[in-house]
Amino acid sequence: MADDNTGDDTTLQGGGDDPGVPERPPELPEKFWNPETGEIRVPELTRSYVELEKWRSQGVDALKPVVEEELKAKLREGAPETPDAYELPTREELKLPEGLDFDPNNPTVGKFRELAHKYGVSKEDFKAIMADYAAEVVGSYDPQAELAKLGDTAQARISAVQSVLKAKLGDEGLEALKPAIVDAQSFTALEKLLSETGTLKPAEGGGAPGTAGGETLADIEKLMNDPRYYDPVKRDISYIEDVQARLRKLQPGKVRLG
Repeated sequence: MADDNTGDDTTLQGGGDDPGVPERPPELPEKFWNPETGEIRVPELTRSYVELEKWRSQGVDALKPVVEEELKAKLREGAPETPDAYELPTREELKLPEGLDFDPNNPTVGKFRELAHKYGVSKEDFKAIMADYAAEVVGSYDPQAELAKLGDTAQARISAVQSVLKAKLGDEGLEALKPAIVDAQSFTALEKLLSETGTLKPAEGGGAPGTAGGETLADIEKLMNDPRYYDPVKRDISYIEDVQARLRKLQPGKVRLG
């Protein structure tokens, strides 16, 4: 009998440092086992059982909010605490073409930050999203082509507009407007506004090649011979409007349609 009792004691002993502490039964989760005493944590096991019975009695629908909250918490593990904590890619990472800047204060960027934070996007994923967005925006942008639309006097026109803006708004005001003037159309609109308000003198600007005071009808007819004026495929609305504005100044009341 003594030998049998010794064998029974061995099956209750664990393989840890204390040979007298039983091992956890393999079917029992670790959270319900006290490894120091070798006993089942009865209160925790009881509470878990009660909760399980409660959810089982309430049905699957009652579990959905709990599961959703757990998933949201899991998804937010890589997200920062606030939307402002999301960092934008550097100019080098964005690979922006010369002459185009990414405005970090653009309201669109703020919206991206808010949405990213709402859905728990990580900082790394946010950077990747913004890089893709920037690539999409500038994908079709060709600064040289936009400059060509302004004609042979493009640089002179740009300098004239910048001088007026700097004189009226200062360096900070000029820098604040630059991100909004990214193509020929937006520049021509600003130039036209300054001209019509008398801020920009005719000799300082003008929307088409050959800008200068004392234009003749022959000068304007040359502009009309540009494909951007007469060619249905290459028509440039801003170019056409500018040429017609020149014609109106030269011959008030007369407008030739291209």
